[in-house]
Amino acid sequence: MTTKAKAAVEASAFLEQLLGGPLTFGKNLRAIREGDGLTQAAFAEKLGVSKQNLSDIENERRNVSVERAAEWAKKLGYSTAQASNLAGVVVIGSIAGFEVYPGGAGYTASKHALRALTRTLRLELLGRPVRVTDVSPGLAETEFALVRFAGDRERARKVYEGMTPLVAEDIARAIAWVASRPPHVDIDELVIRPRDQASATLVHRRAPGGGRP
Repeated sequence: MTTKAKAAVEASAFLEQLLGGPLTFGKNLRAIREGDGLTQAAFAEKLGVSKQNLSDIENERRNVSVERAAEWAKKLGYSTAQASNLAGVVVIGSIAGFEVYPGGAGYTASKHALRALTRTLRLELLGRPVRVTDVSPGLAETEFALVRFAGDRERARKVYEGMTPLVAEDIARAIAWVASRPPHVDIDELVIRPRDQASATLVHRRAPGGGRP
């Protein structure tokens, strides 16, 4: 397993732990119902099932076959993919999507483009039960700096020297918060910086030995 794949698996497990379980079809179905402002009785009638049956599905007491899920998606006017993936789209960008700095033309251009694509997706999915969020972190102590400097650990360490950067768990908790909002709430953009960082180029660094606050 690659480092990137391993990180994705670990992040997924962490989010499920924070949210108290995976985002299932039942939870997605409930999000559609609440987003449309319907009671269980009215929504059950729309799907052609009993209220008790719908309640069992929403509360994970009963499973739904792929064929039935596709049938319900069609009744509701959504694609099968949309009906089964209502957790939303969370794109991990960077503060470089908001700022520019000398020597960063290639990187900032790519992050600006990513932000533009995310905003476009938000517009194109308007009216659908899909939430789109752009999470843009600042300095985060991950393997990014190590990769950037081709494995040079000393150069990578100096990126975070004298300041307290974000860590992967900070970003994961932010994503969990975004995903756990009520279905009618879309956190369009979330910018997260360490307290020691005011911009891409302005970072407060304490003297060696000053310690972390």
